[in-house]
Amino acid sequence: MLKSTDRIGRRNDRVRKRAPNACVRCRKQKIKCSGTVPCEQCKKRSVLCDFDARQQKVLVTQSYIADLEERAARPRRGSTDEDQETGPDDEEGHHEQDHGLSRPTTPQVTPPNDSGINIDVSRSPHSDIDQVHQNGLHSAPAADLRNPLDPVNSDAFTVNNGSKPYFLGVSSNWSFGRRVLRMVHSKTSEAPLSTAALLFEGSTYDLGWDGQRTSANVDSSVLPAADFAIYLIDAVKFHCGHLFHMFDETTFMHHFHKFYDEPSNQRTYPRLWYIHFLIILAFGKGFLVRAKNEKRPPGSELFVQAMKLLPDISYMYSDTVQSIELLCCAALYLQCLDNRSAAYNMIGQALRMAVEQGMHTDMRSLHLSESLVERNRETWWTVYVLDRQMTALMGVPMSLSDDDITAPLPSFAGSLAKQKALDIHIKLARANAAILQTVYGKTGGRSERFLASMKEALRTIAEAKDELNLFYSLNLHQPAGGISRLWATLHLFHHQTLILATRPLLYSFLQKRLEATRSLRVSSSSDARSLIRVCVSSAQQSLKLLETLQSQSLLGNFVPFDREATFSSSVVLSVAATVDPSLVKDRDSRLMTASSILDEMVSCGNRIADFQRRELDQLDFSLRRLQEFSSPAISNHQVQHENSDSVPSYSMAAADVQMDGRDQAMSHVDIGRLLDEWNSEDSLNGEQLLAVVDSLDYDQFNWPGVGEFDAWT
Repeated sequence: MLKSTDRIGRRNDRVRKRAPNACVRCRKQKIKCSGTVPCEQCKKRSVLCDFDARQQKVLVTQSYIADLEERAARPRRGSTDEDQETGPDDEEGHHEQDHGLSRPTTPQVTPPNDSGINIDVSRSPHSDIDQVHQNGLHSAPAADLRNPLDPVNSDAFTVNNGSKPYFLGVSSNWSFGRRVLRMVHSKTSEAPLSTAALLFEGSTYDLGWDGQRTSANVDSSVLPAADFAIYLIDAVKFHCGHLFHMFDETTFMHHFHKFYDEPSNQRTYPRLWYIHFLIILAFGKGFLVRAKNEKRPPGSELFVQAMKLLPDISYMYSDTVQSIELLCCAALYLQCLDNRSAAYNMIGQALRMAVEQGMHTDMRSLHLSESLVERNRETWWTVYVLDRQMTALMGVPMSLSDDDITAPLPSFAGSLAKQKALDIHIKLARANAAILQTVYGKTGGRSERFLASMKEALRTIAEAKDELNLFYSLNLHQPAGGISRLWATLHLFHHQTLILATRPLLYSFLQKRLEATRSLRVSSSSDARSLIRVCVSSAQQSLKLLETLQSQSLLGNFVPFDREATFSSSVVLSVAATVDPSLVKDRDSRLMTASSILDEMVSCGNRIADFQRRELDQLDFSLRRLQEFSSPAISNHQVQHENSDSVPSYSMAAADVQMDGRDQAMSHVDIGRLLDEWNSEDSLNGEQLLAVVDSLDYDQFNWPGVGEFDAWT
């Protein structure tokens, strides 16, 4: 049974608790405070350390409260010394509003009186300190700080060559690449991006079916012989069975043998099983048959036959578990063909049916057999993981909260390795959900909440990373040894989740890069650089891992996850190298690796990989044109420092202004010390990632476009 410690956002045991009496900054950043005055964290950053006594509980007598109420209700006559004392505060309050800043205020008491004067009883001995806190070192960033991929802030729609609109989902890999390409192309060509040769979901393959079910008769001519069918089923088990519950083997193979052993009784088999069987065979052909870049994918005739026989959702309750299993398989098959919308809706049907059947609960009952409960649990967590992944690939909000899920893990007949793999898979899927709900959610795009959301998401990913390394750590420096496809997939999922959490910041820097006349130098002292390095490192690690899988003939040429990781990682590295060349080492060799991976997928008949390869080529061409517009002198200066993360930073303003000494000191004392053993070429372990998380400071965070340019370039 899943323990409460597995919930999203919970810290593991080694994370220490805050001091009972924490300063304002440490309480705000959710980091440990030493409790001294000033505390160690504020002392290291040379910022004001404020212990807000208003947060402490005190005991007062009722007579004292009554006396305060009586004084508050007493009308003030004329100009008094008290009025003169509160006057400057009022002026300062207006001054704050004029500069777009705001600070929390306590309610003001407005007693009924003839003078109509509002009497402020909110002043405390700390009011003057709070004013310094707001107007001094801790000035807050602009209130309109948002995730740049938020649909509210950008053009969230595009159209294909036939003028059909497509929504650019906030977290979609496809939409991120399309936003970047459209933005860079518009800058370099001063013309809108032509969509004639670009990828749009659902347009790559043709199933040869119009969606009608008028011809729903069984066509046994599409079925393979029994021995070949077993070969196809085994291929599905090898390529997908380690990640997802595709079918219940005992029940599925029981009907399989009856179907082939007694041909005369084929009319008596369960109809839902037969539909499920056709989809599994279609998957097997997709894995094993090498297509010749045809519009119709391998196994499509089996899949179309299954869809023609699929009854309306209202008539799928004769065997709900079988129905949910086959809906999961159909959704994944559609995702493989880049029919993302159809896949998303199909898995949505499976999710709603599973919730309606109570699969998201513990399901302990005297009326349910142990084998049925086990099958339900395996089915539920497959629905859950697929729903989370497909939702992220669509870039739309989540449909079910994790707080409503109480289903425990299946036992897998005592297989600890299988149970642990599913546990980590679920945690990463939950991290994905947390990122969608916070970083890309309604509240996550607003000011301080955005950075806080990112910190919580990264902390969740770091905890999953520690477990992943503990159980199966990959050594990509020695690729000669065989690696597990299962654990390689989970490591890949981990890196792609990190990219999802951090690439909005990279997108912001690209926006500023397009406004500049040359490449930037992201400050080595800024929290922003740490986050971008996390993003770049995950992209590099993803391509390294995919290259290793390619060398061992383990690439997933049909399922979409390896292809998606290749595309998203390539876009990240291309953008990062354009923004600041020092962020990416050996950019060209990394992109050649990505091209080689996509080439192999294309050679296996994957038409989607062909479109994505061409799109990456077009993006690379546009970004190189952008670099040509840069000042040669500045570009040469950038190249000299390309392999260093600690050289001084320079301003994007006309006169290059070196960052001030205080920021440099902060870099060397904090982030530089915490991450001095980390090279962006290597993967961050959980402890290092937590160090990045704990070092992020909203008050000191330098966001592109907010404040002076020399504060972040």
